[in-house]
Amino acid sequence: MRAVIRNSVIVFMLMVGISAAVFCDDTVVVRAEPQKEVASIEYQLSKSIELYEQGDGIWTEDEMGHSFFEYQFYTDMLGNKLIVNYTDKTQNIYTYKICPYTDSEGNKYDIIAYSDEEGNIINDREIKKRDTQDEKPWDSVGTYYETIEYKGATTSIPVHVVANPVESISFIPAKRIEFKEDEWSIIVKDAEKKDYKVYICTQYEEGNKLILKNKDKTTTTYTCKKDVFVDGYNAGMAFVDDKGNGLGQHKLILSDNQANEHWFPNNTYYVTIHNCGKTTKVAVRILPLEDKPVAVKVTKAELEKKKYLKNVKKPIVESVVKLPIKRKIKITLKNTQKNISGYEVRVFTKKSNAKKNRNSITKKIVKGKKKSFTIKSNKIQNKKVMYIRMRSYKVIAGHRVYSNKWSSIKRVTIK
Repeated sequence: MRAVIRNSVIVFMLMVGISAAVFCDDTVVVRAEPQKEVASIEYQLSKSIELYEQGDGIWTEDEMGHSFFEYQFYTDMLGNKLIVNYTDKTQNIYTYKICPYTDSEGNKYDIIAYSDEEGNIINDREIKKRDTQDEKPWDSVGTYYETIEYKGATTSIPVHVVANPVESISFIPAKRIEFKEDEWSIIVKDAEKKDYKVYICTQYEEGNKLILKNKDKTTTTYTCKKDVFVDGYNAGMAFVDDKGNGLGQHKLILSDNQANEHWFPNNTYYVTIHNCGKTTKVAVRILPLEDKPVAVKVTKAELEKKKYLKNVKKPIVESVVKLPIKRKIKITLKNTQKNISGYEVRVFTKKSNAKKNRNSITKKIVKGKKKSFTIKSNKIQNKKVMYIRMRSYKVIAGHRVYSNKWSSIKRVTIK
């Protein structure tokens, strides 16, 4: 018997941390498995499935609104076997493997599918997989089970949740990540139906390194390489260690905040790398075009409405000291911010005015992310008591956008 599978998309998720896919737009003709009544099935894994505790997955909620960690993993691996027992006492063994085929134009491709020795192929959409995480969360180290169903027959395979050995991760790009304003971007609409540009970042660049620092003080380094072969299959671009081992079930995911914060030229932003339940950040620089000035049609009021600095912590003033030089004071901070352009400092003679941020005797802009700096003003001369407040700002699209988080009021006496 011959069956026609149209628009087949067969996804092969290698044990290297990425997915390699074969997209078949043409009609693919393959021989199908015998049409017999299935009595029972068995499923054999080529490798055991081991998940790090609270490693790869997401926090979600059940129907009662209770939060739990849901593991996300894949079962299909090269060498897995589906054993189908039929009611006529016969048996077929289907192995998940690379199967060559030729399309209608004579082009040869490889697909990954469950196939027996005679070339009969199972439509993998008929193999259903489910677990009970939403009913009973896998909330501790132990062995759990996933159910495999094929044509009404079911079997179970073990899934092992093991203690997470990884303490922290770091990500080292092969080169500085930079985009010109018209590179690797698409135009999408925000919540207000306005167009804005989204830059497409990827962790898969040749030479990038992922370093896992383990709790036993050892480290493992994975390097992104192209044309990587794992289990005899060309995985394309993938992260592997010095022995050729991949990341296994532990996916390497990149995320950013472009849905909430628009990225403008002449600024540095950060993407987050996720792996083994740990995260690290990597800087991304947006450059203007060399042949034209930066032109962004956006008002300062629109920028402030977006609250781009909502995640910036308020500065903490450690000390304010009058310098021997007249009209100068030195301010030292306890903390510094990364994603800012500088600070606004205000000086008051009355604490009540400082509380309401009004009637300041001087206002100074301090550029940069310095931990200590000096300000000078004729208006602070011969004043016995002053009150200092400050906040962060960031230059976006040519506008100075301020944080709404002010520091606590600092009292200083001028002698």
